[in-house]
Amino acid sequence: NPTDLVENLSSGQRQIVEIVKALAREPRILILDEPTASLSVKEIDSFFAVIRNLRQQGISIVYITHYLQDIFKICDRVTVLRDGRTMVQCATHDIDLAALVKEMIGQESVQSQWKKRGAPAPDEQPLFEVRNISTSRIHNVSLKVHPGEVVGIAGLLGSGRSELFDALCGVDRIHSGGEILIDGASQHLHNTTQAIAAGIALVPENRRERGLILDFSVRENIILSTLGRFKKWIMLNIRAIVALVSKHIKSMDIKTQGQSQLVRFLSGGNQQKVVVGKCLTTNSRLLLLDDPTFGVDVHAKQEIMSIIRDFVGKRNGAIFVSSEFKEIAEFCDSVYIMKRGEIVAHFKDSLSEEELLYHVQ
Repeated sequence: NPTDLVENLSSGQRQIVEIVKALAREPRILILDEPTASLSVKEIDSFFAVIRNLRQQGISIVYITHYLQDIFKICDRVTVLRDGRTMVQCATHDIDLAALVKEMIGQESVQSQWKKRGAPAPDEQPLFEVRNISTSRIHNVSLKVHPGEVVGIAGLLGSGRSELFDALCGVDRIHSGGEILIDGASQHLHNTTQAIAAGIALVPENRRERGLILDFSVRENIILSTLGRFKKWIMLNIRAIVALVSKHIKSMDIKTQGQSQLVRFLSGGNQQKVVVGKCLTTNSRLLLLDDPTFGVDVHAKQEIMSIIRDFVGKRNGAIFVSSEFKEIAEFCDSVYIMKRGEIVAHFKDSLSEEELLYHVQ
């Protein structure tokens, strides 16, 4: 409906509105910065058709993206920037994906051959279990996460992926009849404070709106969820805070001018590392990861994946959502398929990207 408020639209729908607004000006030069980041597969295909039509009309397009496969589908020429400098300029048919990645990160790409956990023992108690939970936006969802396991949730935009996470971290009220268990013990999570206390932390889909306070420093953002731990009477133990934040900046290789730098001025990948760092300070057992590599470069993506694998390697668990089905196929130990707010299938074995795309349609 044309009278709908944009704030009530999904991320993908907002992106489409932004693109249409740009096209409405009938530009001669169109600059597109990550235009497909929040779009579904069908929306991307339609968008590419629009770009091809604009190109035939003589409109020049500058297309900025971290989704490198898009470049080979839509672009005539490619320029690689690294640290503010031009590394290469050439026709798209004169370079392949491996060479493109090497120019971006300054080294040969390390293929993401993540070690899978393997099937849990039949009698192994789940670290985290959901039984028939429903909210106003999801229906009768059940799933299990075992220690050391990354569980994927595959679904299209609007399938209920983010809404499930809102239920699990205490944002949405769960209707009676459903149950959440951690180490076999039933939990009653009515708000995010209770969820954090129970060992559940969320890396949200929109880090700038829900994961960070942009005009707070790196230090303030990382300890935001655990301030109570550093209270000493009415004062904060600044020395302990500085030591903890220093540890996370070093271990996660957060590129910042210092703990006092405002998060607003970090790159997307480093902002995302701050969000993950904030979750890790809570000593969580379960990470809810809603598109954690969205809008970050190839190198930062690999670093974030490594941080997650190190986390689950300590007998913790993670539930992983991604708009890139290739990531789910390569990274997750088992996968649940979600449609219209419901879990419709569970695969314990690895699936290919093509198989996932088939099942989510």
